[in-house]
Amino acid sequence: FEIKSDVNLVVLHLTVRDHEGNLVGELNKENFQIYEDKVLQQVESFGHEDIPVTIGLVVDNSGSMKSKRPEVITAVLAFAHSSNSQDEMFVVNFNDTVTLGLPQSTPFTDQPSQLKLALSGINAGGRTALYDAISYALEHLKQGSHDKKALIVVSDGGDNASKHTLPEIMALAAKSDAMIYTVGLFDPEDPD
Repeated sequence: FEIKSDVNLVVLHLTVRDHEGNLVGELNKENFQIYEDKVLQQVESFGHEDIPVTIGLVVDNSGSMKSKRPEVITAVLAFAHSSNSQDEMFVVNFNDTVTLGLPQSTPFTDQPSQLKLALSGINAGGRTALYDAISYALEHLKQGSHDKKALIVVSDGGDNASKHTLPEIMALAAKSDAMIYTVGLFDPEDPD
């Protein structure tokens, strides 16, 4: 990258990933070199910040999740309460179908009370359209205003109802700038 400007200080916000796309943490200013016109510059200030993120909460509401929903809602709300106050979030609920949890007039929120309504407004039942939900969430994530984007996908099983296939979803995920975190809630008694 080449930046040309007449300023005394340039601020760079960075996210560092390894060759496999995993986040690299625990870095300090000695790990970076900044050049201006091929001349090494001194890093004046270095810090770690909790920058705002656009986050999609993708929550399985299939029949097998019915008994787990109270704990999932509690965990998601605890996450929302502990997040950066400038984070913008949305909920994608899915079972046989995929729906946006927030009202259409509110594509994102930073209010845990709105997230609670978005999570509570659906009854668990039906099958699991996991791939369709991830596809929908990746598309909605593009509308977010923050550069850093993430999906948190909560499910207890494999897909059995989607129109999309796993290779399609893997390709969409690879093209996306989003970090995707998965939370698997598995029952050892369930062979699926």
